[in-house]
Amino acid sequence: MGCRRYLLVLFLLVLSWFYCLGQSHSVGISYSPSKFIKHSKKSTFDTPSSSYFWKTNISHKVSGNSHWHRYWNRPTISYNALFFDIGSDEVLGKAYAVFPSMGFDIFAFRKTQFLFQFGTGLGYITKKYDKLSNPTNNAIGSNWNNITQLGLTINQVLYKNLSLSVGTHLTHFSNARTSSPNAGINTVGYVIGLTQRIGKTYTEDSFKFKTFNDSIYNDKKWGGEFLLGYGISEAADIGGPKYGTYFVNAGVSYAISPFWKLISGGEYEYSQSTFQFLYQNFIPENEAKQRATNTAIYLATDLIFGKLAFRVQTGYYLRYPSISEIDVPFYFKINFNVYPFPDDWKARPYIGVLLKSHIAIAQYTGIVSGVSF
Repeated sequence: MGCRRYLLVLFLLVLSWFYCLGQSHSVGISYSPSKFIKHSKKSTFDTPSSSYFWKTNISHKVSGNSHWHRYWNRPTISYNALFFDIGSDEVLGKAYAVFPSMGFDIFAFRKTQFLFQFGTGLGYITKKYDKLSNPTNNAIGSNWNNITQLGLTINQVLYKNLSLSVGTHLTHFSNARTSSPNAGINTVGYVIGLTQRIGKTYTEDSFKFKTFNDSIYNDKKWGGEFLLGYGISEAADIGGPKYGTYFVNAGVSYAISPFWKLISGGEYEYSQSTFQFLYQNFIPENEAKQRATNTAIYLATDLIFGKLAFRVQTGYYLRYPSISEIDVPFYFKINFNVYPFPDDWKARPYIGVLLKSHIAIAQYTGIVSGVSF
């Protein structure tokens, strides 16, 4: 009950703040019958036969005059509270979460709106792995976890300010291997909901795309970046020690627009966890260090929303050093970076958080500090 009260209080605080904005906004509720996805053959629990969630949200369509508002066609920002019945009370428990999300118009026709939505935040799962009381739960090793949700939604105005929404979702819970085990909880399903707009009535003009003024475009298209990062993960043994991973990136960037750029470069990474595992198994120190070292080339894209940038990155491991322990060719990273200083600086420092994974298996969560120029 303590967790539920905490999440409720947090959501009410966000709700109160939101109402103080004085903007046109909406409130909604949605329901989703879902299917649990067991993506690991090593799972030791029975797959839940059915899952579902209830979600409430408060939303507003960005209505400012900032250039990024117009470029991204004034996305919809939502603050969500979610209750998830995973379908296995004894082993996996239930989940509660709060998270912000952003919805982007794909296209609209009259009073019908097609959106892509992405959100991430904090979730609490009532059951976790315990050697004595819950030994078959090898999906989640901690109560507190990250929640990430992707969705495609169609909104149809029914009457004045009331609209119906239908869509699909992919919802993922994970602690990014900060605590083992961490196979994660994944569900997909359909979503149906109702949204009531408070304030301005829906019209066809509400869904029209606003053109971006190219006159503010900065002629500088080519640039670069340099960043340092530190990731942390728990050893594969449940309850084992936590180790750090150090990495350095240097790359060249190309701006498609002031709010969308591509970056390509090289990466060096050193894993303390890999070194300790090998060294304690009597591998010579020099060889253990080489196997704990990885190099890669990477390609990333930054989507920029004012002082916040969302980055998706993929990297290809190089055959140097040739005795690296990595046995997969690619990795994936998701970053959220914040630029705290004025936008007109030629060199723009940033800080951020990230998650690195190999397909469905998280390697670490980390922090970064860098500069783009």
